[in-house]
Amino acid sequence: MKKWTAMFLLFLFVLVTGCSPASSEKPDSVLEIDSGQGNLEADLNHKNLISAEPEVFLNESVQKNRTLTLDGVRLDLNYQDSLYYPVGGETVNRYLVDGKEDQPILLDEKGNIHSILYHFAKLSILPTDSYEDVLEPLKEELSKTFDLSYYKEQIPLGSAMGSRGFGMYDYFFCNRSNGYITDSLRVSVSEDGSVLGLRIRNFTGTCDLSRIDKNRENERIEQKLKDIYQTENTQLQDFSERFHASVVLYNGETYLRYIVGGHFLRSDQTCGFLIRILIPLSDLCS
Repeated sequence: MKKWTAMFLLFLFVLVTGCSPASSEKPDSVLEIDSGQGNLEADLNHKNLISAEPEVFLNESVQKNRTLTLDGVRLDLNYQDSLYYPVGGETVNRYLVDGKEDQPILLDEKGNIHSILYHFAKLSILPTDSYEDVLEPLKEELSKTFDLSYYKEQIPLGSAMGSRGFGMYDYFFCNRSNGYITDSLRVSVSEDGSVLGLRIRNFTGTCDLSRIDKNRENERIEQKLKDIYQTENTQLQDFSERFHASVVLYNGETYLRYIVGGHFLRSDQTCGFLIRILIPLSDLCS
């Protein structure tokens, strides 16, 4: 009788709140984005692996030829194929600039720019310019095509040193809700002034992030990491989030995506790790 009473109360809790109860109830709902580490760490417990790689297909109903204005220049585009990103739930169409096999542009289903995968602009900068020095001419350049006022924050991502100067600067414009990234525009600038690698990710769903229980969130992350890195031969040492968590869709459900790095001990040797995990929002709300 007590068993059935407990099951009824659990059902009533989920029905009323729309959330899962304690973190230990659904240990397998946390997903890990496969980065190939499972092959190198076969003795660890990598499981619930999912792929973030896009599925490529041809869509016969897509407009095959279209024009796009980029940086004030009219471009003729030719359709190549379509890609579905399972993490994010996005479908985009890949076009090539007419006569340019090395200039792909990805457009979303509404025809808006999703990604520009080549050097599409050039800034008048010096290889020795600072991150902040490059930011203003970059914003001026991007504003010719994109509404940067939509993004309320700009988070520095650092640089990769080059042979003559700063090498590469990465810039990240975003919106956050309760600290979680919902929309973003990421782009890079090389030391010769080339602007490249632009990608836009704007969350299209609806969710209430104010209900996230931070204690439950921390428990879920730690539980996942212990499940992977705490075995008979290994011991989890430390971990931390390496970037702000973001909101994504996966299989039609809202998840929080985390980038977590840390160390584990194997045979007196300290090993590092960096993984991406997805936790259903429904598991975290209070």
